[in-house]
Amino acid sequence: QKGGLMYPTSIELNRLARVLSKAGYTCLQFFLILSLVIPQIPIKVASAQAETEVGDWPSYQHDAAMTSFANYETDLTPPLEQTGDISLSSSLITNNPPVLAGGYLFVLEENGLCAYNTTDQTRAWCYSGMDNMQISGAEGTDLHVAGTDQVTGTVVIASLDLAQGTLTEEVDLGRTPIDGFGCSAVEEGQVFCSIDNTLTRADLSKDGILWSQELDAVGAKPVVLDGVIYISTELSISAIDIAKGKIIWKIDVPEVPGTTLTVFEKNLVFGSLKSNYFGLNTDTGEVIWSPTSTNGD
Repeated sequence: QKGGLMYPTSIELNRLARVLSKAGYTCLQFFLILSLVIPQIPIKVASAQAETEVGDWPSYQHDAAMTSFANYETDLTPPLEQTGDISLSSSLITNNPPVLAGGYLFVLEENGLCAYNTTDQTRAWCYSGMDNMQISGAEGTDLHVAGTDQVTGTVVIASLDLAQGTLTEEVDLGRTPIDGFGCSAVEEGQVFCSIDNTLTRADLSKDGILWSQELDAVGAKPVVLDGVIYISTELSISAIDIAKGKIIWKIDVPEVPGTTLTVFEKNLVFGSLKSNYFGLNTDTGEVIWSPTSTNGD
């Protein structure tokens, strides 16, 4: 969602293509329908002259041109200072934050997942072995990446060498997402992925799925804290025990989440589609603060 508009994902477009194909639509008819469904947005290159509207929303990172570049609004102030620039090899894929680890900056761009040296700002390597990639964090000398297999379309967790970008390990979860997927950061060889309306725990070292838990709707990217997984859908937020996959507590959402869950001072925080933020108690799921709170916190 950008600027109040909903954009279909590549998975949703593939579903639409299959439906139209079965219905006997021609390629011309398909693209005519897409022209009605998808707003026509010009591709812009980041520049200092990009128009920036007053205020923040519905801009991207303060930039109304959606380029994530707004020179006069992103000037650093002490004690922060700029130490260098990194020129990407292709356009940045938005809504995928870069990761800094092991002296490298890892960025998802059109050419794939690319690593840049933080010392001299040069590109070290790029990896394009999967589609729909998401960075799941670094652990030791490995960078963990979730994505979909380019042949089967199933969700795959890959481990890449930080310095070389070579594939060191790969686990296929065996499920093809229709409405989307999201995976937690990898910790001690464990990763938790929501694929459509199923939450799955996978062990990368044993190359296997330990358990799966059905959700009441499509799950967002889960977050892990102190042996508990927290995950939201458009209907609910749940706390699930890591060991057995059993639900500890579950609440109806006060408003439909528009962001993934974030842990702050051992509280769960999320933003809704109505641009409101809520804080939840991690032990009970109780809403401890909201836009209508009267306790002064």
